[in-house]
Amino acid sequence: MAAKAKVNDQYANIAYLSHTMIAATALEFSRLDIVSGALLGDQKFGLELLRAEFYLKDHDSLTDFGLEDDFILYGLCVTDSLSDTGLHHPEILSQIKEGVDLRTVAGAADANIIAFPSFQPLVQDFAAYGGILVPADRLWIYCDTTGSNAADAGLKVECRLFYKTVQLSTEQYWELIESRRIITT
Repeated sequence: MAAKAKVNDQYANIAYLSHTMIAATALEFSRLDIVSGALLGDQKFGLELLRAEFYLKDHDSLTDFGLEDDFILYGLCVTDSLSDTGLHHPEILSQIKEGVDLRTVAGAADANIIAFPSFQPLVQDFAAYGGILVPADRLWIYCDTTGSNAADAGLKVECRLFYKTVQLSTEQYWELIESRRIITT
């Protein structure tokens, strides 16, 4: 086994990712651009993900959800070439699924009231598990709406990401790439 990766940061950095849905019922991605090859040269870096805070914006779009099988999936991944968000994909780092809660209220004109979780942010604490190490140049936020009456375009998912940078040897970097099956042909 190669030498342990060197952690470059003592304290967590904060990054911001967001994605606004362009079309309903489609899997879409937005990339986090923290580093570029021009800045790194031959050096390889990873991001040790510690915490992700997710926020849903444009609640007007959420009211378009009307059936119990309508839901939104969002989270972090290390590729934008997924065709689905099944948890069997090692490229999926995190996933939040929110659906419709249909309630009947006596005397209401419309018996179906749609309720999404009102508490925000929705937090995923990776530090509790020792963090998640990913290649610094391969991180996306994804979003997907599904169902027969899924949300309109314009729904926005935002993420505040707390991370530390980790310097990797070339061997460690490629081992990390292989562990997430990022290599594509």
